[in-house]
Amino acid sequence: MLGLCWYNDSARSDEIRQAIEFHFKAAIQLAPSDPFPSLYLGHFFFDEGRYAEALPLFKQVDENYFEDIGQKWRILKNRELILCCRLYLNPVDVVDSELEAVCLAYEKAEEEDRPVPLEIVACGAALTEISQGKKRAMAGKIIELIRSLDYENAFLARSDYQNLKLSLR
Repeated sequence: MLGLCWYNDSARSDEIRQAIEFHFKAAIQLAPSDPFPSLYLGHFFFDEGRYAEALPLFKQVDENYFEDIGQKWRILKNRELILCCRLYLNPVDVVDSELEAVCLAYEKAEEEDRPVPLEIVACGAALTEISQGKKRAMAGKIIELIRSLDYENAFLARSDYQNLKLSLR
């Protein structure tokens, strides 16, 4: 819980970053079967741009656990974060079907089990090391997802979403 308290502190000084990592790692040592410390450590690493460290933590998430406790939205968000980590690390290795699978999972999810796909929008807008054709195709799929979920009005003021739309030109 201490790691989570520090994680939610918006100041994020170097000392706070060290405390977050220390306390989540300590929690993992104390309760290795509890999925939350690893998951939150993964979120912290993701927030810090430490995608190579976040990815294995997200990949070890037991989706059945979150299904069983009625938090299906965590499964969907985790899949989105895995895809984003892979895109940030090596976008050339990510195939179109991986993005399509995440988009389809979002579209099929019940509304109450569907988190807002903020990370995939930010990731798609930030990618620069891919061809214009691949960027355009990805942007099209992500924008189509946002529209199909009826989230476009909420995203219109976001610069990352506007950058995605510019990629279509």
